[in-house]
Amino acid sequence: MTEPWDLDPPTAEEEEAVFEREQEEASCKRECFNWLTHENRGAAYISYNQFNHLPATSFEFGADGFAGACNNGGELLHFSAPSKEHGLIFARGAFSSSLYACISRAQTEYGGSATFGLRIARDQVPYDRKSSKGSSFRLGEMIERGCFNYRWPLNEYSLFLNNSPGGRDGSTVEATPDIEVGTCTRFSYFKSGVCYQVIRLEARGGRDIAEEEETVYHLPPWDGQVVLEIGGSVYFQLLRDITANNNENGSNNRIKYESSTKCLRIIDMDLNISLEVRLYQLNADGSDVVALELKPSSNRDTCEDRQSSFRESSSFQSTITGHGSFSVPSVTNKGAGDQAPTHLVYRATGKLHPASKENGGSRRSETFIAAIRLVQNAGTATSDEDPEIPSSEDMHDDVWVEPAKTIYETPKSQATGVMWETILQWRDLHTDSMSEFTEISLMARCLEKILQVDLVPGIYGTEDKALAVISNPFMHPNVSLRSLFWKVRFLVKIHHFLAGLEKNYSSRSSPKPSNIKGEKQGSEQGERADIIHDIPAFFSEFDGFDRLQMLNIATSQCNRIRDAIEGILSFLIELVLISKLNSPEGYFKLTRSLCPPDQSDFYYIMMTIWYVVKSFRKVKWKSPDRLRNFGLEDMVNSCIPEDNHNFGVVDRRKITLLKWYHYGSLLSLADRDILPSYWRSSTMKKKVYGLSNAATVACTASTASNSHYSVDDEIVDRLSFLANELGMEEFDATAETVTSASIQRIRGREFTQYLNPGVLLPNERGYSFQETSGPWEIHALCHNSRVHVLTLESESEYFKATRGCRGSETREEEVAVYKNKVYRFLNSEVTLIPCWERSPTKMRSGWLQSEAAAVHGSTLLDIHKKIPVIRKVSPKSSPQTGPMGSSNPADGRYRDPATGFITVASDIFDRDSLSTQFREILKELKGTEVRPVDWVSFRPPRQYYPDNFTNSLEDTPHLFRPPVTDNVFIPATLSQIAKRPDPAGFGQHDLVVALEKARWLFSISDILVFQQTPGWRRRELSGGTNTKLPNMRYFRHGAKAAVGRKAPISTFKKKDELIRALFDSLVDQSVQHRILHIYKLPDELIRMLAFVVHPEAVLCLSNHVLHTPRFSFHKGPTWTAGITVGSWILSKSATLVSPRRGNVMANEPVEFPFELKDAAREESDIMSPKYHVSFFVSSVVLSTNAFGDFSRCTIISEVDDENVEAKQGEQLEVAEISNEIWQVFVHQPQTARCLVFLHMLGTLCIKLRHQYHDTIKQFELIIPSTNVFLVEGKEWNRDNLSLSQFQLILWCLGCLYKFQNSLKTSIANIVDAKTELLEQIHEQAANRSQSLQGLCQKYIANFESDMVELTQVNEHLESNIESAMRFKDALSGTLALRDSRVGLTQNATSLEQNNAIQALTYLTIGYLPLGLITAIFAIPSEQNVVFQGMGQGWFVGSILIMSAVTYLVVAWLNPIADFFKLPSTLENGRPDNRPNLWKGLGDIREYFRSRDFSPC
Repeated sequence: MTEPWDLDPPTAEEEEAVFEREQEEASCKRECFNWLTHENRGAAYISYNQFNHLPATSFEFGADGFAGACNNGGELLHFSAPSKEHGLIFARGAFSSSLYACISRAQTEYGGSATFGLRIARDQVPYDRKSSKGSSFRLGEMIERGCFNYRWPLNEYSLFLNNSPGGRDGSTVEATPDIEVGTCTRFSYFKSGVCYQVIRLEARGGRDIAEEEETVYHLPPWDGQVVLEIGGSVYFQLLRDITANNNENGSNNRIKYESSTKCLRIIDMDLNISLEVRLYQLNADGSDVVALELKPSSNRDTCEDRQSSFRESSSFQSTITGHGSFSVPSVTNKGAGDQAPTHLVYRATGKLHPASKENGGSRRSETFIAAIRLVQNAGTATSDEDPEIPSSEDMHDDVWVEPAKTIYETPKSQATGVMWETILQWRDLHTDSMSEFTEISLMARCLEKILQVDLVPGIYGTEDKALAVISNPFMHPNVSLRSLFWKVRFLVKIHHFLAGLEKNYSSRSSPKPSNIKGEKQGSEQGERADIIHDIPAFFSEFDGFDRLQMLNIATSQCNRIRDAIEGILSFLIELVLISKLNSPEGYFKLTRSLCPPDQSDFYYIMMTIWYVVKSFRKVKWKSPDRLRNFGLEDMVNSCIPEDNHNFGVVDRRKITLLKWYHYGSLLSLADRDILPSYWRSSTMKKKVYGLSNAATVACTASTASNSHYSVDDEIVDRLSFLANELGMEEFDATAETVTSASIQRIRGREFTQYLNPGVLLPNERGYSFQETSGPWEIHALCHNSRVHVLTLESESEYFKATRGCRGSETREEEVAVYKNKVYRFLNSEVTLIPCWERSPTKMRSGWLQSEAAAVHGSTLLDIHKKIPVIRKVSPKSSPQTGPMGSSNPADGRYRDPATGFITVASDIFDRDSLSTQFREILKELKGTEVRPVDWVSFRPPRQYYPDNFTNSLEDTPHLFRPPVTDNVFIPATLSQIAKRPDPAGFGQHDLVVALEKARWLFSISDILVFQQTPGWRRRELSGGTNTKLPNMRYFRHGAKAAVGRKAPISTFKKKDELIRALFDSLVDQSVQHRILHIYKLPDELIRMLAFVVHPEAVLCLSNHVLHTPRFSFHKGPTWTAGITVGSWILSKSATLVSPRRGNVMANEPVEFPFELKDAAREESDIMSPKYHVSFFVSSVVLSTNAFGDFSRCTIISEVDDENVEAKQGEQLEVAEISNEIWQVFVHQPQTARCLVFLHMLGTLCIKLRHQYHDTIKQFELIIPSTNVFLVEGKEWNRDNLSLSQFQLILWCLGCLYKFQNSLKTSIANIVDAKTELLEQIHEQAANRSQSLQGLCQKYIANFESDMVELTQVNEHLESNIESAMRFKDALSGTLALRDSRVGLTQNATSLEQNNAIQALTYLTIGYLPLGLITAIFAIPSEQNVVFQGMGQGWFVGSILIMSAVTYLVVAWLNPIADFFKLPSTLENGRPDNRPNLWKGLGDIREYFRSRDFSPC
């Protein structure tokens, strides 16, 4: 090991100069809230930026019993104040009190109406100087999140100029780029029961007043303003009503408004509680504050305007009553629980101060302060006079931004951040572990959360010093005595850790020096040098001033912890002695109601008292003295259960251990003379001994049984490890003790290979005991148990226990491996998420509680005490000079404390470095091919609840107006239908219009977060025995109870409640899965679906509008599966549903050709002019988060009005079976979502089967019969119907082919969906248990059966087509035969006609000469054609001559024609020698040519 650097101490003059300079800088920082700037926050500030990728959480803070909670963005969600009458009184934002809603609100950065603290208005238009309206700034993204001293939250945002929105949808306005001008810091803290919230706007740069030169940074407007918002929707609560689950009904007019321009005051006259808010602005020089004028918000999207219509209707009351009844009721409003918040949003305008030298000139800033107070006795009038507001210096000192002024003062310093930083730096310099910052932050934050938030003084008349430990006062608070014990154990251990620092210093240092101002310079230098050299060696690298600061703060924290423990003891003793106290009437019942229903938790009372007494042997506690007369009668009358108490199904091992520890604690307290001697009698000793043996037998038996390790084993192991700490047994690894049995069970446990069903499954005998929880690996404390085992064993015991299976790694390295597993459960404030269970009750109950962090923090302290740190092998560095050698954080050797926790090397170290991890994996896989469950995949994302479950028109209206809506993807197909909204955005009115256009043919089925369900909602799974499933809720306007269903009429809501269900967020309604059934889809409803209700469905909506059957699937942060299928149905023309948009020729409606009506075989509805056969599409789209445990589903099935009520039973059936699937596969939601979609596909297949079957049946009625072939031969010529029948068959075939093409396309898409989904289901088949796999196969088989039925319809359609084809071919042949017979008859007639024509031709030739001669001789004589004197002889002779010539020409007509034709060649190629005029002329021409040119 390299020796630490030997730094020479500074001289007195140097120290004085440094001291004066630091004092001057500190004074400057304290003014004008400069300490909120990034560079001035100092060592007391802890940044959580390096943990922003982890699951987000709220930040709880408080002091003196007053507490508040901010969401992840720093906005105020809750406020609690102590009350003598009610214990605690609460005010919270407008969201449901369910665990589901609380966690979702805690993880958001922008809470909307769920918050009521100081914030910058987000819906402002750009600042207009003329009208003085709007805001000059708007918030950007959160850039910093942290806290001061692990106690007071701080959030920092980027600040942008509030420019005009850019162009949208064809507008010519160009988008204005964002201009960042500075930062906005929000800080919250408590003082004297008042919650102060500070918002500081700071410019990044500015104008130098002296030089008049502008920097490179953009500047805010010189005369700008900012609009601030305060108040909002507020619920008032009482602790007694939360713990009693009590919702009283009463008047809605209990809220009284007494607000003025200076004070927003909301009063609940029934509960006598008021919330008072004042807002101030720091003046230019920071010397004083000025009250800002508060005005009610006039924005139409504020809660009072948006929800006024609901509050005025009675349906609103019933809706929210149901909304509260489906979650654990927790709010007493005297107006039906959660249903009547006070809607008061006030705004104030803060004008910017002009830049000057006084306010920094080049570094402008504006500071606003809100004072929020929750008080009882609200009837007292409030003065408008401004109360005294803490100055910047006061807040600086209250928060302990800087530690003590001098090293010799010993005030009650609360600068815990400085103390932990010093401890962290030493550990970081001496270890190779990359998790030291995480460990310190976890322990420090857990300590502050317990002391500042969970401790509540004076509940229900208890002493003021009594402190009850509330398990998170903002989410179903109660006094968990089990959690109280583990938190007290953590307080004890961290007290000993801090006291050890002081003890080591006291034992090594010289006497305490006096104040530096009262001593001479020489003595000062000598004493300070002595202090520097006398500090313990392990802190010698640090300056003595830092060391003394650390020790002073540690001393203060020890005193603080002891005071808290004293108060807790007082509360526990008062709880035990409640029968002897003069408590108010009903105090016992109220106190019992504070505690959980598990009566075994009361055993922790005596365990806690004894653990404290045993741990502080030299401390004289005052409260235990009150137990000196505690006898058996007092025990019987106390809340501690009797020995024969029936604890139900609680693990018997746990009860045995608790009883043993309880009576062992009584015996030990009696030995210390705290309890009377009765409790150390021989009878008591025998009883304790018997319980000890029983506990040993129970624990060793469970270890010997080699049963699979389960989540329930963790609490047994955790209790077993207490045996040594409580002094009940001596730990011996070789002996059979409860501790050794648990160690053996933990070392021998195997990783989970099979997942359990999420609900109890019945067997032939009814319900059997089954595990329904997830893998034990998804519980943080199960991994903590493995770390704790290493702290129980000594080095020799560890080597002995790991002999033969240990590699080259050391115990310290193995500790690092298992700590890294625990750190997978960290959240964004470096505390632990207890588990990653997807079962809502198990998971959400511990998300915002600190028990798990306290347990692991105790383990870390044990590691620090028992296992030495791993010394670094690289050269060390001084915090003053920095690291030597390699300083790359990625090399795993050095990390600058300011950079935080580096997780780069964690997974590599966990996965590859150590042979222990390899051996465990081999052990997991030994003897089987089944790989263990990938438990890391259960890890929740940064925001567990999807954004679309927390966003709504009510809570986040700014997300549903420009410019946000401009970035929503809308397919081109829907661009003309789903038009983007105007600048006002969407609101309640748009929902009403859309549903009215849809004629309210719209229904909702909600599967709620798991709660205890009434008997009528129990369904059967696979054995005929009822099981309990989560509640379901139905919304449908004017619906009646479905025929044959068990759902009561009351579940079907009115139209206002249907609107409310769409208007409010899903988390506020405790909805985990929502199914929308749409029976009419107008354009307005498409628009609301695309932008508000279900934006993930736009692609499927596009296919639906186009009437295009298609399956689409997308896997990513959002898992989406959608399918559109088509069918042909018979519908009335007057109410034709489809097609209406984007239709293609192939899907045009089919109308019957009425001219062929007589050819139909039977009368059919299709023959009526009132009906058409229309192409009808149905669509289903299911979208879930990546893990698959939150879903929204939209089912679009447009039908005629008369069929809507018939679909009601189908809607309930789909929802109930989907509910069953989700709960059975709660640990494998990836499979559940696929099965749910397959179930909906199966329902779609059944619907298509009925539709096609009914349509085909109509066509079967009109196809002609075979009587057409029975016509007799002589009747063929008179049959005119056969042709019409042939035409009708051709028309039917065309329709059937069209139906077949559509059906085949739909089936092909269903097959594609089946292939994709089954592939995903089979990916996780190996990790399903036998019972779970059986249920999976059952649901798949049901779908296969439905699909087979649809395939049979296709086969039936093909058989009809083939039959029609055969009928067409036969009829075509028959008609051809008939046509040939008619042709023969026509040929005979043609021959007869030819003979007659021939006879007439001969007769005409005979009369031709006679007519010609007669015409010639009839020519008048004047024409000189016929000579005079030519008489009868000439006439007769001419006739005879002409007749002879004519007859000769007729006889020689062909040769004469050939004589005048052009010469040609015969077919055989021989020349034609027949006489021919043209040939003769050619021969003569040749003859003469030959004679003229021949030789002489």
